[in-house]
This record gives sequence, C-alpha cells and structure tokens, in this order.
Amino acid sequence: MTAATQPDAHHPPAPRRSPGLDAHDVADGIVVYSAADDTVHHLNALAAAVFELSDGRPRELVAAELADVFGLSPERAEAAVDTAWHDLADRHLLTA
Repeated sequence: MTAATQPDAHHPPAPRRSPGLDAHDVADGIVVYSAADDTVHHLNALAAAVFELSDGRPRELVAAELADVFGLSPERAEAAVDTAWHDLADRHLLTA
C-alpha cells in the first residue's frame, strides 16, 4: 500500500465484503444471501460492481473502475461508490 492509499483521517480504511455471504449472478445484478441474519439482498448492476470490488481497494480505484465500466464521470463514480458503500454497510454486506 502506498502512502497515498494508506488509511488516515482523510482516507478511512476501504470496506471489504462481509464474511459468510453467498452471492449469485442474476440477469440484472447479483443476489446476496446472508446466513448470519437469514436475509436476501438483490443488488442492481452498479451496486453489484461496487460489492464485487470491495476487497479493501481504495475508493479511487473502485470509482475509476465504475467510471470505465458504466461510462460515468469521475465525480459521479465517486458519489456512486460512497452511496453504495453506505447502503451495503447498512445491510451488513460490507465491513470496515
């Protein structure tokens, strides 16, 4: 990890997928089952991409991938990552 991507007050640690999840591709995204709380979550294509990319890589790299795949501006991609990370964390699909 370089100094530019190390967690600090301005760059908190990037989230990772929570353990114990079972994810399956579907036509318009993915379906994620959490045995811990017996819930099923349907993620659209953009949320699915963020979920799949949430392996500890920094926000900037996730946003760059979204921008490339979905044709988003860098600002829009970063906003999409922030929104998805917040939503996925609220659903207990990501951990810090």
